[in-house]
Amino acid sequence: FTSIFGAQFIIGSLVAKSMQNAVGFGVGIGGGMVSAQTLQPLDLLVVQANTNMLTSHFVSLACLLWLTRMVDKLDPPSLEEDL
Repeated sequence: FTSIFGAQFIIGSLVAKSMQNAVGFGVGIGGGMVSAQTLQPLDLLVVQANTNMLTSHFVSLACLLWLTRMVDKLDPPSLEEDL
């Protein structure tokens, strides 16, 4: 449970850092040249979308299991007393 939210936090902070660093690509020793090995913000957004989908599936599964447990606890009316 906590590992899913930890992954969300890590990906969110990495996306925020990469977005801040994306503004200053032209400054520095490279002179505006960005290598293919550089981590792009779009790559991190794809990973964040995957963790968002994983989280939504986990939450929906937990809700389904909770609702199933609550429905199983309900006592249906007995038909034997009516006869």
